[in-house]
Amino acid sequence: MDARERILKTLDHEEPDKVPSFELSIDNLRICKHFGEDYVFQGLVKSFSDTFDLYKGDTEQMTQTILAATETRSYMKTNMQRHLGLAKKIGIDFGQIPFTGYALFPLKCDKTSFVDEYGRIFDLKTNPEDDMDIAYYRNGAFKNFEEYEGYRK
Repeated sequence: MDARERILKTLDHEEPDKVPSFELSIDNLRICKHFGEDYVFQGLVKSFSDTFDLYKGDTEQMTQTILAATETRSYMKTNMQRHLGLAKKIGIDFGQIPFTGYALFPLKCDKTSFVDEYGRIFDLKTNPEDDMDIAYYRNGAFKNFEEYEGYRK
């Protein structure tokens, strides 16, 4: 049974040959390298820093540039195969591709962090152990729904 058949059988409440495997995100450069795939978010830290410097600290212009660069169709074109290719090579049955949150629809960006569309603040860091770029959740930007609604206008 292949992954597609396994997932469909499971969704139909039938018994597949084995429990379908799923992974939310593979954030490990050694695994990527072993399977000959590039890590999807590698270069994110430098990209934000360079864009901040390019706009001389103008975070509004920086945010607009990042929004344009991560527009959904463009993101899908450049990253979908990288997300799914690694999962397929590993033998994972079901992989997900984030179309929202994370760095796709930032409300505000700066040199080392961003606030996503849900008000989650992420710090952009490079792991000193393996030089992998990753966004670490720091905190929420909004204390209540009214703050969130007011911020988006």
